[in-house]
Amino acid sequence: MAQVSRETGVPVLVMPGADELTKWKLVPTFVRLSVSASQIGHPMGDYLYNDLGARNVTFIGQDYAWGHGLTLGAARTFKEAGGKVAKILWTPIGTSDYGPVLGSIPTNTDWVVANVVGADRLRLFNAWFDFAYDRKYKIAGGYWLHSDVLPQVDDKAVGLIAQCNIYSAGADTPENKAFVNAFAKEYKVVPSWMAESAYTMGLFTRTAIDALNGKVEDSKAFVDAILKVKVNAPRGPVSLDAYHNPIQNVYVSKVKKVNHPILGEIKINVPVKTYKGVSQFWKWDPKDFLDGGPYKR
Repeated sequence: MAQVSRETGVPVLVMPGADELTKWKLVPTFVRLSVSASQIGHPMGDYLYNDLGARNVTFIGQDYAWGHGLTLGAARTFKEAGGKVAKILWTPIGTSDYGPVLGSIPTNTDWVVANVVGADRLRLFNAWFDFAYDRKYKIAGGYWLHSDVLPQVDDKAVGLIAQCNIYSAGADTPENKAFVNAFAKEYKVVPSWMAESAYTMGLFTRTAIDALNGKVEDSKAFVDAILKVKVNAPRGPVSLDAYHNPIQNVYVSKVKKVNHPILGEIKINVPVKTYKGVSQFWKWDPKDFLDGGPYKR
């Protein structure tokens, strides 16, 4: 899509994705309105060292562009804080058996970090407890137990660090409560971070169209209008940087069991730490970050 946008000048608005398209391969008409991979990896590395007290971590990361940015971004900030990476276990999407993967964790590991997607999230969860790895190591989700998978796991998930992400459904703000309740009433589930990202994309688009009085034929004017938008979304305040990527809060969340007014007893992610106004470049100067090149395993 980015290449088509580059060639045709047609604006493309996207949600998550690999880092490069809002960094080294910036397309003037391409705008990301959710998150780049390492943007949520960087805070996780900081949280591991400074809040969880981790010192020797094994990461389980998925072997594709999103997984590389996510996992290597967290590993970088963790190491810069003073931590040691015991091992990174790269797994393909669709790994059916996590037993051998977990068996490869170095014995001197003090924390394991899970960065897995799709059905792999459930498979990893089940293997972790079925093979009693919870008795050997502590585990935290960098990208793991999102809202959509929580109904599929049992109460062993309660109390776990679930994710480090731009949205936490249990955030106690008026905007988020209204969004969660409306979503739950309509769809009978808690919204995932993808649902919130789509909703916020709509907020940006509507605000930009209103600013142009509906005249969206000029692609440059439309993109310029998008880049000026600032919204207070369910996830919190969101604006865009000069590279077409959001500046926004990132939440480390823990799984909690609650009684929801519409859904009854559910498991939900609740923020335990908020990193405010996080840039895709973390705390580095953009030029210095870009000079270092993309995260590659």
